[in-house]
Amino acid sequence: VSAFKQSEDGKAVILRLRSNSEQPEKVRLSWPAGQPTSVRHCLADEYPGDPLSEELAIAPYGAASVRIEF
Repeated sequence: VSAFKQSEDGKAVILRLRSNSEQPEKVRLSWPAGQPTSVRHCLADEYPGDPLSEELAIAPYGAASVRIEF
């Protein structure tokens, strides 16, 4: 996890993940405190993109941003 913050529009939280590995990595997202209403890819602009499943693939030395709405 490289960042976990409120979105600029105040409607979601942004989770930024970074891989420090030379191998592809898979991240499994779980929600013990309750299921979010929306989990989507996003870019630096934090605009919601494609929906995500429970698992997220990150390329070697790559990064991913996730927009989560509760």
